[in-house]
Amino acid sequence: MLERFNHELKAYRLITGQSQSQLARALDLDHSHVSRAESGQRFITAERAEWFANYLVIPYEERAQFYLLAAGHAPDIVSNILNPAFLQLSMNNSMNNSYTPNEILAIHLSKQGWSQAELARVTSDVRNKKTHPSSIAKIVSGVNKIGSTFAEELAIAVDIPMGYRAEFFLLSRGHDFTEIYESLTAIGGTVKPLDPALP
Repeated sequence: MLERFNHELKAYRLITGQSQSQLARALDLDHSHVSRAESGQRFITAERAEWFANYLVIPYEERAQFYLLAAGHAPDIVSNILNPAFLQLSMNNSMNNSYTPNEILAIHLSKQGWSQAELARVTSDVRNKKTHPSSIAKIVSGVNKIGSTFAEELAIAVDIPMGYRAEFFLLSRGHDFTEIYESLTAIGGTVKPLDPALP
């Protein structure tokens, strides 16, 4: 079973033989930032997760997992969406067809034939908590970013295929498309970027 992000970060740091202080100095961070990240007390932004991954030379095939755990996705969800069998099914046109998370949601809304208000209703059912249509409108228009938990709920609501969810979650966090593509390809071998227009 995958460890949560704080355990992953510590394991990668220990592989390099560095102390928390050495890692913090190398990345121009306060020691407490690394200490609190490793103890699970500190939220890690996508940018900081990438700093850690680059400095600790985390292999590309392990970066998607590292970033998803950093975003707060549960280890069992990460294991499921990074299953190579799913990723190999997630083939589409070409690497030029990259989409933003809001474009992916807009296309899936269109495929379902739903209005933003209908998505808000369905998402409310998935979340067991009211989702206001204005929140959906801001996400679809790209005004608001999508948090990791809400990204999971939206993926269920609009039925984003399992093999595409890792890409959707990572793009929602603001990770670089090229790095996502390389990491998922390293895991799945034949992965192509998400084309939400495909069934």
